[in-house]
Amino acid sequence: MEQVNYASLLPTEPPEDMISWLISNDYFKKAYITYKSSWVSDPLTGEKERMVHCTCSDCGNEWYAARVDAGGCHGSYAPAPFGFINPLYSDSVISGGVTICPYCDSEAEAIHIGNIRDTKLVDELYPMTIERVNDNIALIAWRIVRVLHKNGRMAFEKYPYEAYVCEDRKLIRLTAYTQGFFRTRICTSEWEQRKRYNDTFGMLSAGLVFPSNADILVGTSLENSKLDMYLECDDVVCPVSYCNLFLKHKNVENLIMQGMGKLVNEKILKLFSYYVTGAASIKTITGINWRERKPHRMIGLSKDEFKSAKKDKWTGEDIIFFNSVKSAGICPEDLPKCRKYGYSAVEEFIEEFPSENIMKVLRYLDRQRKKYRDQRRSELSDLRDYWHMLPQLGEDLNDNEVIYPQNLIRAHDRAAERIEYNESEELKVAFVKRFHELSRFDYVYNGLFIRPAASEAELVAEGKKLHHCVGGYAKRHASGDTAIFFIRHVSDPEISYFTPELDEKNLTVCQNRGSRNCNRTDEVIVFEEKWLEHIRNLKEDKRNGNRVNKRGNKTGRTENAAA
Repeated sequence: MEQVNYASLLPTEPPEDMISWLISNDYFKKAYITYKSSWVSDPLTGEKERMVHCTCSDCGNEWYAARVDAGGCHGSYAPAPFGFINPLYSDSVISGGVTICPYCDSEAEAIHIGNIRDTKLVDELYPMTIERVNDNIALIAWRIVRVLHKNGRMAFEKYPYEAYVCEDRKLIRLTAYTQGFFRTRICTSEWEQRKRYNDTFGMLSAGLVFPSNADILVGTSLENSKLDMYLECDDVVCPVSYCNLFLKHKNVENLIMQGMGKLVNEKILKLFSYYVTGAASIKTITGINWRERKPHRMIGLSKDEFKSAKKDKWTGEDIIFFNSVKSAGICPEDLPKCRKYGYSAVEEFIEEFPSENIMKVLRYLDRQRKKYRDQRRSELSDLRDYWHMLPQLGEDLNDNEVIYPQNLIRAHDRAAERIEYNESEELKVAFVKRFHELSRFDYVYNGLFIRPAASEAELVAEGKKLHHCVGGYAKRHASGDTAIFFIRHVSDPEISYFTPELDEKNLTVCQNRGSRNCNRTDEVIVFEEKWLEHIRNLKEDKRNGNRVNKRGNKTGRTENAAA
């Protein structure tokens, strides 16, 4: 079937009332006051006085104001050599400052005409219209620009930008711009059809979709897509990718009809959560079984669980967590409590202590928080650490009074103090071996560095300096059950800072504590993310290297046999 050339069929002008519609929806509201130097004659004396001529872009009124010297010039610290005094409010304003128009009371930014060349681009929006073209639906994005002239008047410029035509099984992409330097886009006002579809438009504020006829989808490939319901499900939507998703999986409409539009949108938004060169592919959407037709089965829930999800407006994170832990006895009504303690922390606890009733644990922690408000909050990590220390102390793990102490934080700290740190020769050897194994994960970034613990004594010292229980992890670290690292400042390599625990299997951080079990700072969070990215790349490089070596060794044996 020959491809239709839509370039000549698409409109090149947006609807006539688009500007007024945008303004009525509180877009393009920012006002400006342009000002310039002027001479004004005194009607009594005839002498000329230096004043400032001002113009408001919002109401169009003009007035003269007293001049104020700014003490600078374009090349100095001041954005303009002079400013003016607002005649109504008596405040002095200079270019870049904000004041109130004395006529319309609009808040406006003052701009000296020397800061404007011919025009100044002050706002630009990319609204979208839904139109019918050749019995297909076209999603057309427009570039609407508001410019400020030197005379203080505003003007609007309208350009076609991108368009996506929805055929029976695919989308056709058109653009009306060319690529300039540094990936800038220069509008050409002429449509050009692209060979490949990819959603380069991405996210759009739901308020920027121009109202369309309710029957516009009838008889098209999107007739049953419930596009109108999708556009109302969230503040930010991705209409192009949603249409592409519907063309590939018609049953997505079932989720939209059952009030799960926000869940679907959340999964689509993840495609655009970070900058990706090229297309965002709907094939990467996870957590929905497209082979199923019934909504509750599509997301892995029973009918009753689905009702709870609709009622409580579960997110994708809620559903993924619930599906992974419901076998541990967690019910839909338990989700708020689990969310309070952190989904990842609850999942790790269940995986580590599968025989324990996790809801009983969380209720215990709630009582601890309520009873001992004057101490630090009781967390799952505190109980987890405490239970790990009990076998080393020879405590009875079947005694409820031992595993659920009256005061968890006090029992935790006392257990850490009771652990004896007598380093055996066998443990020393294990630590040295472990240190060499983990040293490949050494990393330096932005003034911080990370390295593994070198000995039990060093691990104990770290715990004492930072007042946490990392010293109790010595045997588990040496045996390979876990991996303890030290984060330090490059400038102070001997000063303890943060102590992360690495899950080597999944290459994730189980916990990362600073002084007195404090949470990570923003600096440490960024460093941790960079470090994890680094070690994941190391693992991938090693895997690829092993494949190459295996192929190389095989070739080598063949050559030796031939020789």
